[in-house]
Amino acid sequence: MRNYKNIIYAIACLSFSIIIGAAFFEHLAVWPQAYAAPPASLGMFQGDYGLNAGAFWIKIHPVTLILFIITLL
Repeated sequence: MRNYKNIIYAIACLSFSIIIGAAFFEHLAVWPQAYAAPPASLGMFQGDYGLNAGAFWIKIHPVTLILFIITLL
């Protein structure tokens, strides 16, 4: 049982590290470009090939929270 908890904890830490890495990426690479020359630069979020980071964030946060809750039980 103890080994199972350690594995879940390690996966939860990995998932949280992915969140931190993605946040750094967005703050360093995406948002400086988006704020470069608004409103024209905000076009990077529109259209068929626009950046949609929400697809990532909506999936990773619940997974991370569930893993941390399982670890606490």
